[in-house]
Amino acid sequence: MLRPLGYITDFSRLNRRMHNKSFTVDGVVTLVGGRNIGDAYFGAGEEPLFSDLDVMAIGPVVEDVADDFARYWYCKSVSPLQQVLDVPEGEMADRIELPRLPGHNDAMTHRYLRKMESSPFINHLVDGTLPLIWAKTRLLSDDPAKGEGKAKRHSLLPQRLFDIMGSPSERIDIISSYFVPTRAGVAQLLRMVRKG
Repeated sequence: MLRPLGYITDFSRLNRRMHNKSFTVDGVVTLVGGRNIGDAYFGAGEEPLFSDLDVMAIGPVVEDVADDFARYWYCKSVSPLQQVLDVPEGEMADRIELPRLPGHNDAMTHRYLRKMESSPFINHLVDGTLPLIWAKTRLLSDDPAKGEGKAKRHSLLPQRLFDIMGSPSERIDIISSYFVPTRAGVAQLLRMVRKG
């Protein structure tokens, strides 16, 4: 009964969300990034286009991404839906209301398909000429214990990023819609700027 009140009074707990997003196919290729699902993310509707960045990766990092997903999926802070909602397992699917999807012959679907057919990215992907950037890759993510407030500071992403960056010789490019450095992070970035 009092559990819902905990979400109202403990905002830091409520705000612990997992933004890790990955889509791994047959252990061969993975897409990681901020991709959400909706017309606004794919240019399918008339509304403004939201921008998301994804990385398609092949090679050893694919297994790293799959292992990281499993690390989160099986961590202690994950609860089965039945434990959160008081609905018997057999009734769960019946209780979920899915939106009615438009048919494949409507104008919006045809407009979207035309955009896809004229997309240079899609054309390169289909004909096998998509230029790839071959680079050393390292997967970083927070310790799942962060969700319980039990992760050690040195295991969290900001500290690990600073450890890897070291002292850049020229520049750092950071692209993230969720990059909000702490005071310590701002201080570290300012030290780098002062060093040139």
